[in-house]
Amino acid sequence: MISIGITYRTDLCRREIHTIEQFLDYIATEHPVVVDLVKSGRLDDTNSYRSYMYETRQHYSSDGWFIIGDAGDTVDPLYSHGLALISMQAQQVGEAIRREHKGEPIDEFVTDLDIAFTTMHRLATREITSLYEVMHDPLRCHLRMPLAILLMFRLAVPLIFNGYMWDPIGIKIQSFSEAKRHGSRSRPLEAADRCRRLGTAQPLGRQLSQGAVTVLPELRLL
Repeated sequence: MISIGITYRTDLCRREIHTIEQFLDYIATEHPVVVDLVKSGRLDDTNSYRSYMYETRQHYSSDGWFIIGDAGDTVDPLYSHGLALISMQAQQVGEAIRREHKGEPIDEFVTDLDIAFTTMHRLATREITSLYEVMHDPLRCHLRMPLAILLMFRLAVPLIFNGYMWDPIGIKIQSFSEAKRHGSRSRPLEAADRCRRLGTAQPLGRQLSQGAVTVLPELRLL
């Protein structure tokens, strides 16, 4: 038994697909071999979901509960990157539990973990769902792939493998950046003070001298 389906943005694909006949008619225009595959077997069941994307307001709590995986958020099935996100959440939750068992206060740490994960999740979702806008154009879609791969394997994956997403300083930097991006005045000050207080901790990676980091302008993809 296999499951075959289609996921699409209704604002880009105006065609309504409610029945198996409508599904086969649409698929036949792009992937006729899939139509032959469906017709070669026996149809057991069909389902249709509308507006199924959701996101929880809070993933982690210092009270001891954590919402991870599909229980908290949906991911776009185009890349099926849910396992990558949940593996990061497992590391974050494990670090929170470890610190609590050591008797450390975790209220602020858990809040920053939540912000760090939400930021990563939204960045991935925004990048993936925007691909639907260029799928009709093979050239633009192809040109975007090297950049997407670059961002994933040269930025996101190293940050995760090096523990940046559950390091106190690393997630505080993200918390500071998010607060600044959303125009909050108090949160950045709190974050900056927290980073100064964490200054005696083991540095995350190689220490950089002042002026060694260049801030690049925001990139807008094709």
